[in-house]
Amino acid sequence: AVRENLPLIFLFGMAAASVLEYFTGVGMEKIFHVRYWDYSNQKFNLNGHICLTSSLAWGFFSVLLVRVIHPPVETAVLSIPATTAEVVTVVLSILVAGDVTQSFHEALDLKETLIRLSESNEHIRRLQKRLEVHPPLRNWIMKNSRRNSGKNLPEKENFSGIWKNTARCSSSV
Repeated sequence: AVRENLPLIFLFGMAAASVLEYFTGVGMEKIFHVRYWDYSNQKFNLNGHICLTSSLAWGFFSVLLVRVIHPPVETAVLSIPATTAEVVTVVLSILVAGDVTQSFHEALDLKETLIRLSESNEHIRRLQKRLEVHPPLRNWIMKNSRRNSGKNLPEKENFSGIWKNTARCSSSV
């Protein structure tokens, strides 16, 4: 039996978890267009979804699970009366289904949030390019952001000197 053979527990656990991790990573990337983990910088990786060191860790976790964690859990579960076990199984199945549904929706929301962040990042880049065209404005912002860090910036009417400089730069561009 595999349960009594440590090398087989290690190999089957490593293989099964690595296959699951690979297809989960590929599927999530295709569905949500987000890569939740990336092993591309690790040696011996497969498309960045799995790598040798993680696969070896899955093998060790499998041995730990089968030899240390599973035996007391099995004893406890087998001591539960059949009717109680069925009710608990139904309740837990409903809870897991609800959790999976909510997690799926939150993952889709995360995708939308990342898209908005990317768009905001592009907007910030455009603003930075504008500041490069207006050196007096850029210098004033840099000087005052260091001096006023953590404080409220002055109202627009206190910007009068900088507005004049900006207008002069705009007319010369």
